[in-house]
Amino acid sequence: MIIIKETDRTLVICPHPDDEIAWCYSQLNERTTVILLSKSRRSTASRKLANVIGYNLLEYDFPDLHFSSRYDEVLKCIEGIITDGDFERLVYTAPSQHQDHKVVNDIMHIITRPLANKIVEVYEYPYLTYEYTEYNAIFKVTDQKFKELEAFDMGSSWEKYIRNYNAYIASRHNRDGYYEPFKLIFKEWNTLPSAISIAR
Repeated sequence: MIIIKETDRTLVICPHPDDEIAWCYSQLNERTTVILLSKSRRSTASRKLANVIGYNLLEYDFPDLHFSSRYDEVLKCIEGIITDGDFERLVYTAPSQHQDHKVVNDIMHIITRPLANKIVEVYEYPYLTYEYTEYNAIFKVTDQKFKELEAFDMGSSWEKYIRNYNAYIASRHNRDGYYEPFKLIFKEWNTLPSAISIAR
């Protein structure tokens, strides 16, 4: 079992406001920095969530659905933050049919290649769970996630979907409660166990 500490310095990279709570709530603590690459009507809820939990929030205004038109700028933005920061863990979106998530995933593959001696762990998180069947790490979340999720006004069907999926991940691994899935794609000693249970 690999123990992940809340003291790990984590950078979570999200194309849009709401990605951080829908898919990465388990990663949010006072040692986390979240990048939101675009703005929307949910930006206010994202700011409130950052204030409640106490993590550092960096907001940018790249055009929703059109990250590809600003590809080099998005790359330089993320790369600069990683270069200037002192992060032990990177968390970013998995490949997806959503064009912005696809761009961010592609950019992160470019950026992370030379970081083997700098970053301890690199994780991918899902965007749409039906696209995301491959994962090797799970992180526990509490009911508080779903209370905070209501402020994002995603609609009852989306809120129910996310809750049920987190419950499904828990039951699939014989756990109570709720868990978020991730794909661990790099550790500093360059070994990837076939299945990882994350204790928090």
